[in-house]
Amino acid sequence: MAASEPTITVWAQALVSQIVAHEPFDAPWSELSIDDAYAVQDEVRRLLEPHRGPLGGYKIAAGAKPLQEMLGIDRPLGGQIHAGQLRVSSPGAPAIISAADFVGVALECEVLVRMAADVPASPTPYTRETIAPFVGELIVSFEVLDTRAAAIPALGAAGLVADRCGCEGAVLGTVTPGLEGVDVDRLGELAVELEWNGEIVDRGVTGNAMGHPFEGLAWVANHVAERGSQLKAGEIVLTGAAFPPKPAAVGDNVTYRIDGLGEVSARVEA
Repeated sequence: MAASEPTITVWAQALVSQIVAHEPFDAPWSELSIDDAYAVQDEVRRLLEPHRGPLGGYKIAAGAKPLQEMLGIDRPLGGQIHAGQLRVSSPGAPAIISAADFVGVALECEVLVRMAADVPASPTPYTRETIAPFVGELIVSFEVLDTRAAAIPALGAAGLVADRCGCEGAVLGTVTPGLEGVDVDRLGELAVELEWNGEIVDRGVTGNAMGHPFEGLAWVANHVAERGSQLKAGEIVLTGAAFPPKPAAVGDNVTYRIDGLGEVSARVEA
């Protein structure tokens, strides 16, 4: 049985109090269904808007099968992003992340998409091919996470969803406007590397995230549609992480590069 609206509000208010106070995750419920967790997420996002700005877009979480198995789910999870939590970096000018605003900072390396047009309802689910015409920009990005729980299993799938999948915004780097000149078929094969304090700590390809960035984008479009809404022009989507999230500490300088698309950089300060 679904939780009542007052109960959803009480749970959301409890989470928002923890988030705003930078307190560790402490679930105010004993059991929560995934459907109820998404209802809590919606309310958490609404209550956080005075602090973090309006809805700016969406993210995909738990795209990897091993993590899904750990959480006892058979599909990814979706989160929401506030427009007021987007930072921008440029060559020689990394975005600054203040550790004081987090229980624990972590970064994920992603291809971020900005939508060029509203995505209409479709009689069939979107695929990576059918979602591509709605893409406006490709942006090399970090997702910024707040690790408010000691470990993901401590959150559980429902807790992860309710807590917005840990998302505290993104850092936007090099922008590729439109798909002209982009080999979309090979977009999942681009070489990537992560540099941490001057040392290359990870290498891979963009397809580490679900095989292709637009697979994650299509999943988000379908997920949003299932919840009675749609992706809209100007909104952003974090399409999935190339590597597992990495904790960041004060003094860390981090750069993520995608061959042919550019880079993004961030520095963590106190």
